[in-house]
Amino acid sequence: MQSHWNGSFYGYTGSSGVECEMGGFARIVSEYYREKQGDVPYWDRILQDLNYKLLASGWQSPGWTTPGVIVHADSNPQLRLWETLSAITALHQLFPQFTSDIKQSFTDLLMSEPSGWQGLIASPLNEYGYFRSVFPGAQASNDATACAAATLFLEGIVPVTGSLAMSVCDENFPFDATPFPATQLKFDNENHRIKIPVNTGELTFIFGLSPVTYDFIADGVYDIEFSNDWNEIISVNDQPISKKRAPPQNLEATEGSKRISLSWSAPEIDGDAEITTYHIYRGNVLGKEDFLQEIETPNLTQTYMLIMEKPTTIGSQPLI
Repeated sequence: MQSHWNGSFYGYTGSSGVECEMGGFARIVSEYYREKQGDVPYWDRILQDLNYKLLASGWQSPGWTTPGVIVHADSNPQLRLWETLSAITALHQLFPQFTSDIKQSFTDLLMSEPSGWQGLIASPLNEYGYFRSVFPGAQASNDATACAAATLFLEGIVPVTGSLAMSVCDENFPFDATPFPATQLKFDNENHRIKIPVNTGELTFIFGLSPVTYDFIADGVYDIEFSNDWNEIISVNDQPISKKRAPPQNLEATEGSKRISLSWSAPEIDGDAEITTYHIYRGNVLGKEDFLQEIETPNLTQTYMLIMEKPTTIGSQPLI
């Protein structure tokens, strides 16, 4: 196999060509890697191969024909749906093994405009919501549509500090099945819920028009409920999520002799909870202020006199 390595990636059939099976290849080798507890010669080449073919140049990397869709080969422009699922699965599965630069490339890829799921929807693989496995050369089918749904699901989840805990066995599944256990991964569009296995950390979801991020504090399988527009997380494992507060409004600072008079009004969004106190911060560098004082806020509009001896930047935060 190593005779196919050309210094940057594994060429197809001994040539320097890029071929659509790179995702399936990486997934199978990664299973062997796990079984051997990391003792696989040239393992770093697998990551280099995926980086070159799928990540280093974003959607312009040689493995993609359009955002979110794998091309058959750099010498064959046919669009491939099953291989797209293999590629996106491999990238999620191997994310914890990536270097920081490769991780950032994957994040940038998924967050770019148009996104991968938008590209797949807009591609000729989609025939009025009914998908085909290859184009040109195949008719739309139920199997391909199920594959497209799984691909759209994965292309809408962006690892940040956490990742999907993908557990797949490619060789144990028939060609027309998605290689994910139904007990761990589910997309429920009607009820705006998903179920995913997670490695601890942050994930961003781009199923709606606005990205939404959640920090998972432990490894596990999570059931996540979204708002109707998919732009907000309502609950995680049936536990309601408090809405984030907006910053205080109309913050003004009026300079005096060795003093500054501060005034502001309550945030437009209070997180569905009463704001009882504000914290005042003081410092010489914006964004690096030190905590100064906590004050109660009985009124919607608050004014505070700050006695100071040198120039200061000011910030405030509402607290429950």
